[in-house]
Amino acid sequence: MFSDDELKKAGEAEKRWKENMDRMSAEQNPLLTSLKPGKTCAGLELKPAYGPLDIKDMKLEDIGMPGEFPYTRGNRPVHYQMEPLMYVTGIGFNSPEEAVERRNFLDGIGQRFHIGRDHDLPSHVQVIDLPTQHGLDPDDQTARGLVGDGGTSISTITDVELPYDSLDLGKTLVQPMGCSNNLIALNSLFVVYLQDVRKLDIAKTMLSIIIMFYHG
Repeated sequence: MFSDDELKKAGEAEKRWKENMDRMSAEQNPLLTSLKPGKTCAGLELKPAYGPLDIKDMKLEDIGMPGEFPYTRGNRPVHYQMEPLMYVTGIGFNSPEEAVERRNFLDGIGQRFHIGRDHDLPSHVQVIDLPTQHGLDPDDQTARGLVGDGGTSISTITDVELPYDSLDLGKTLVQPMGCSNNLIALNSLFVVYLQDVRKLDIAKTMLSIIIMFYHG
C-alpha cells in the first residue's frame, strides 16, 4: 500500500509525534489529564493516533469501499457529501398527549429540522422515558416514580398513534425512538403503526436513522 520511502517518512513523523506527545504530557498544566489506554466496546486496545505504519500490510479487501463489507468506511456509499449534518430537537415530555402539546408549541414558535443549509422541515424525534428504554411497562413496580422521566412513556400502539396521527409522514422527518435497550420492540411497534394503522409504505416516509443509539 505504501512505498519503502513513504514508510520511512511515516516512521520519522510518528517519532516526532511521540516526542511532542511526551512534551505535552510533561507540562505542568492542571487542565491536562494523564493519557489512558483506550479500548473499544469489544475490548480491543486503541492507540491515540494511527498512521501508515499501522496499515502497511493491509489489503483493500480488508477495508472495502464505503458501503461495502466489512463496512469499515461506513454503511453507505457516501455520507456527508450527500447526507449533511443534521440539526433537530428531540421531544419527550411525560405522556404522549403532553409530548404532542409541547411539539405543537415548539412548531408554533418556529422549530424546524435542518439538514445543512438547504432544508427546513417539520420534524418529530421521539425521546422516550427511562422505563420504556428498559422495556418496562408504566405499571411495573420497578418503574414507579420514573414514568415520564426524561421522555415520553410508550407501551402500546395507542401511545405511538397519538404523536404521529396528525403528521404528514411523507413531508415530516421522524425518528421514532431515541436511546434505548429496547429498540427492536419499539421500532417494531412503529412499523406496525405505519403499515397496519396508517397503511403507509415505509420507503415513502421520511425516516431518519431508525436505530439512533443502542446501549448494550
